[in-house]
Amino acid sequence: MIADNISTQIKGGDMKKAIRRQGFLLCDIDENLTAYASGNFMGYPEPRLYFEKPSKRFLKERREIEKEKIDAFDLPPVGVPLLMPSW
Repeated sequence: MIADNISTQIKGGDMKKAIRRQGFLLCDIDENLTAYASGNFMGYPEPRLYFEKPSKRFLKERREIEKEKIDAFDLPPVGVPLLMPSW
């Protein structure tokens, strides 16, 4: 992504089109609340982000997403250390 953006800039391309990277994140504020942010994290000339107030609803959503990923990749539950190979 960064290399594409640098290449576009060097070639004199339209940076506003090159750096359209939409996404979202859920960030725990404490053990009871999670905040939500979304937008263009790599926006040009600056990121354009939208924030929602922390809530229990976002905490629930974050936990559901986390569980889906753990189940999909057969990972150990959160808090259980991953075993690293002893090379």
